[in-house]
Amino acid sequence: MPSGRTVIRIIPVVAVLLLNWSTAGAQFFQNVDEWLKQRQAKQPYDTTYIFRPQERWMVRERSMFSGESMTLYARQEDTECSLKLGSGLQFRQSVGVGYRNVSLDIGFNPFKKRRTLDIDLSTYGNRLSFNGYFSLATGIEGTGKVNGTAIEIPLSAMGGTRGLLEFCYAFNGRRFSMPAAILQTYRQRKSAGSLLALASAQFYGVVATDSAPASLPLNNALTALLGLGLGYGYNWVPSEHWLIHLCLTETVGLLNESQLKLNGQEMNFTAKAPVLATNGNMAVYYYYNIFYVGVLARYTNRIHMAIGDADFFNGSTTSVAHLSAGIRF
Repeated sequence: MPSGRTVIRIIPVVAVLLLNWSTAGAQFFQNVDEWLKQRQAKQPYDTTYIFRPQERWMVRERSMFSGESMTLYARQEDTECSLKLGSGLQFRQSVGVGYRNVSLDIGFNPFKKRRTLDIDLSTYGNRLSFNGYFSLATGIEGTGKVNGTAIEIPLSAMGGTRGLLEFCYAFNGRRFSMPAAILQTYRQRKSAGSLLALASAQFYGVVATDSAPASLPLNNALTALLGLGLGYGYNWVPSEHWLIHLCLTETVGLLNESQLKLNGQEMNFTAKAPVLATNGNMAVYYYYNIFYVGVLARYTNRIHMAIGDADFFNGSTTSVAHLSAGIRF
């Protein structure tokens, strides 16, 4: 056990180390803050249409409701199979904190009837935006028909997956702000719209598990695309307290890959027909001083249809609604 004199000698040493650490930490934070400030300054915009709130910090909560449905049809020789699948209503609650243009959200699902894994990464600028996500669900169910005979697809029989890597460029980024409608890192001061250009890689599909009905001939189905798209976004500002956002985009797959495994036989539908992906956003926000509340709804529909020696249709629809509230300081 150290003596009293030893303790007395240790105290100043610890104090000096703590002082040096706090000074270095403060300097590091100042450097990071300055770098983020310079990054924001490099994004030119018309201040009569867009402005950046003076508050650096923001705390928010989000309640997210989502659902996904898939329709598949496959025919090969004397086998015909059609499925209608859905994930049901999913709920996720999240809390987040933002500093300047950097934000972090942590989400959880208090209802664990259906297991899901979701990874989302996005960054939105007034001109260039990036959005990426990956979703894996083991809780989808539905009905089907095999050669005219109806079958039930129980909850654990199928698994679904989908993913997206997308870049979006706003031609009128000086007056139209996408982050004002998504992340609230900017505010739209006057109404403005912009033509949008997109480049993306996307995939979606399903796979049968070991508990799938023996009468189900479909083993798996996957569709992927590398494509380009166009769209239009508009931010309507009826007053200083309100923002209404509308956006619609259409992406056409230039490089497509669809694979199907039916009765253990693999089939490839590459380049038989383009994959089309339609995405629509609508948001309404209300602002009062440093507070805001709002709702953001997203709708995504992807379809691929190939007709030939073997017919294949793969369609996926995803709907998401965010209820959010935040405070700046």
